[in-house]
Amino acid sequence: MATKFKWNPAGFEAIRRSTGAQAIIQDQVDDWLDAAGGEEAGYKGGVVQGQGRGTLGRAIGTVVTYTNKAKSSNTKNQTLLRVFGGNR
Repeated sequence: MATKFKWNPAGFEAIRRSTGAQAIIQDQVDDWLDAAGGEEAGYKGGVVQGQGRGTLGRAIGTVVTYTNKAKSSNTKNQTLLRVFGGNR
């Protein structure tokens, strides 16, 4: 007999906001930062708790350029796009 699941929206939201979910996302952000060259190359990353209607308060991982050198390199080489798996 097939297992039946009942959708629990409140439980799902609790998981998306949990510290465990944030830790998993932080691990992925760290991997992306390493692949991009890290802070030495001008990239920063972290996990933030989303706010507002579009994010529903879930944990969100970010990796951004913060130096002009990194911005230029990212524009020329599409570094973040490649790191995220969009263009290999």
